[in-house]
Amino acid sequence: MCDYLLLLVMIEINEALSLINGQAWAHRSVRVKTVQSVGHVIFEPIYAQLDLPSFDNSAMDGYAVFGDGTKFKLVGEIAAGQIIYDRLKAGEAMRIFTGARVPEGTSAVVKQELAILNGDQLTVSSVSKGDHIRRQAEEVRQGQLLLEAGHCISPASVGLLLSQGIVSVNVHASPKVSVLVTGDELVDPENALVKGQIFESNGGMLVAALMEQNVTEVSLLRVKDDLDQIKNQIDILLGESDILLISGGVSVGAYDYVKEGLEANGVNEIFYRVLQKPGKPLYFGRKENAFVFGLPGNPCAALTCFNIYVKALLAKLQGKSMLCAEIPLAEAHTAKGTKPVLLRAKITDGKATVLKNQSSSMLTTYVGGNGLILLQPGEYQAGTQVTVWYS
Repeated sequence: MCDYLLLLVMIEINEALSLINGQAWAHRSVRVKTVQSVGHVIFEPIYAQLDLPSFDNSAMDGYAVFGDGTKFKLVGEIAAGQIIYDRLKAGEAMRIFTGARVPEGTSAVVKQELAILNGDQLTVSSVSKGDHIRRQAEEVRQGQLLLEAGHCISPASVGLLLSQGIVSVNVHASPKVSVLVTGDELVDPENALVKGQIFESNGGMLVAALMEQNVTEVSLLRVKDDLDQIKNQIDILLGESDILLISGGVSVGAYDYVKEGLEANGVNEIFYRVLQKPGKPLYFGRKENAFVFGLPGNPCAALTCFNIYVKALLAKLQGKSMLCAEIPLAEAHTAKGTKPVLLRAKITDGKATVLKNQSSSMLTTYVGGNGLILLQPGEYQAGTQVTVWYS
């Protein structure tokens, strides 16, 4: 009966994600250097400042020729970056190198391996008009849309922007995030352990996960399992953060004070408990413009909730899309229990292999895996399509 009642008050994964994605948010922009913008999302459309290429240039090392014959007189040489004002006359050629501006009158550039030079006399096998010339604006024309708002910047985007002389861009500002870790049993990894204690790892793990998502304004604090301390820290951090992540203390144990501390600070609970394993005791709330996640204390459960739910909120706030996919199972698998399970998996050649050691406290499979798959209780054959989030 108790298990049945718990199922009644839990929400499903899709409903939890829908509630997160439905939150209103006033997006902010920040200007960053183009070379440091990878992974950020463009805030407003960017238009081309100049033609690309900005002048007709040679696509390879060879000879710029004027005419359609096979014999030419060599009259000079042009290197890349050289400013030229020369104009070829009929029957003339100039040695030219990749990227160099072709002289006016050029009919084509002939590959150097297809030409024979004897003194100043050049003989070629044939000339095909326009060969090996990159024409001005053949890739981009000045004023055209270069990158649209919402584009996630990649290294190629950086190269394109820099080719236009654009050295900084307006992107969606990343949220400021605070991480609060609770637990009397936790010890800083730099200190010595005594019996009954464990090294605190969730805080550093969550900071690293945030940095992977281009969140750079991150603070990390630890607090004992004391209601007054927890309430005070929550009060302070809510005023400093766009998102507050709390690790541990969100379940129903005798020393789990996080939910009470949030209520005392006027945080509006949006959902609490999700029908899933691991990570059932997940809390999501909001106070004004600050969001709060109460994450499970078990490391694997905390990271699983981060990869599904916190990433969804981060994507929304950063102007991105949270993507999942449908891929086949590589092997048959039995999902036991009564709740949907989020399992660590290795995605290889477009197929998912469920990894061993799926306990909510074990991180070893996260190290060896690169995705999370969602299974309902039951039997699954190899080739069955399943939902995957890449991690």
